[in-house]
Amino acid sequence: MAALVCGNDCAGIAWDFEVQQLTFGGGCWGGFFALGLALSITAATSNVDSWRMHLELTCLRLNTSKFFLVLDFALASIQCIHFCVRTYTASLSMVGFVLEAISALFCLCLMLPYWGFAHCEGIVSGVAWMFMDRAIPDALMIGAIASLPVTEHEGKKTWFAPSWLAAFHLLRTWGKLLRAYKINMEIFRNQIIDAIVSTAFKVYLLAMAMLSFENLGEPAIFQSFSQELGTGAELRGYCGLWRHGARDQSGCPGVRAVMDWAIRGKFCVGRISTIFAIYFGLAWLATVAYRSLQVCFGDLMD
Repeated sequence: MAALVCGNDCAGIAWDFEVQQLTFGGGCWGGFFALGLALSITAATSNVDSWRMHLELTCLRLNTSKFFLVLDFALASIQCIHFCVRTYTASLSMVGFVLEAISALFCLCLMLPYWGFAHCEGIVSGVAWMFMDRAIPDALMIGAIASLPVTEHEGKKTWFAPSWLAAFHLLRTWGKLLRAYKINMEIFRNQIIDAIVSTAFKVYLLAMAMLSFENLGEPAIFQSFSQELGTGAELRGYCGLWRHGARDQSGCPGVRAVMDWAIRGKFCVGRISTIFAIYFGLAWLATVAYRSLQVCFGDLMD
């Protein structure tokens, strides 16, 4: 059993290893997609009303069951915490792998009713669910965890699997828990708590994505397009444009100058994710502030 994991003797991570995990995750998603299309075609040509109703009731029970919601939240929390531990220690114990495997299996079982119901509703509904709902992050996470015993980098197994994708479960399950426990969201205190908790989950999700991309480095496919970073003086100049809002000779504001530095710098996914995280974080904080002010002034008006 110890051969299933690398223990404390783990290799590092690189894109050639991550391609193996993405192959497992992509194969998992592709299998669900193909089976889903077959199920959608069957639903369109046959009478599956009883199956559709059964799946709909199952999904409704899962969305309102406190036991399954708390269990999903607990397992996702364990995965998120364990990913931080694995990243810090660069190791993967057998106990940790078993926890990851249990969480992945539960995630798979939890996904099946929603997958079946979406495809029983029709081809459009099934395809939309596969691309816009939980299928992609769950398939990538499940495939990566399943690949840990067989994939290797530099002749060794490694500790890395994108378990931080479980934060999507935290975000989704948190909202369901609020509804299941009938938390009154019209109360200002509850809205603030909800905003803080949701923000913490989103910060974790973006931070771990940035950390993973930075550890992976630059994909080989982009190396021919990469450029070296500017000098320290050039970088300080761009930062000065950002800080003072100055404009260059063409009238571009400081924001565009910073974006120009990002594009002209060494191309890597980590930098793109950093820029996305900054702007997403600003937008989310603005939304939280607006909701808080709206509730606060609404209470004063009342």
